[in-house]
Amino acid sequence: MHTIMELQTALQTDNKDIYIMDDININLLQFSDHAKTNDYLDNTFSLGFIPLITKPTRVTPYSATLIDHIYTNKQLIDTTSGIIISDVSDHFGVFTIVNSTQRKKEYQP
Repeated sequence: MHTIMELQTALQTDNKDIYIMDDININLLQFSDHAKTNDYLDNTFSLGFIPLITKPTRVTPYSATLIDHIYTNKQLIDTTSGIIISDVSDHFGVFTIVNSTQRKKEYQP
């Protein structure tokens, strides 16, 4: 089993647009107070990935954490990312919509 850092390192060498979504259980909101979270985020940035979700994805009466992540290596993109608030799970859903300028090919039977 690979760590997320090993996955990012392997994928970034392929020179492709990459999106990684995961429930990583690393609270990105702690980056300024927790050295390991700060190191994780620094390594992610150094590999060319940026987080697309920046608000809490798990909220309880006692805490709010950002533990559901979406990363991309595509820096200049037209995307819409967000959080779906729901009580179906103890985590909120996350999403990214990539707006493409490419036209779809018409189906030719």
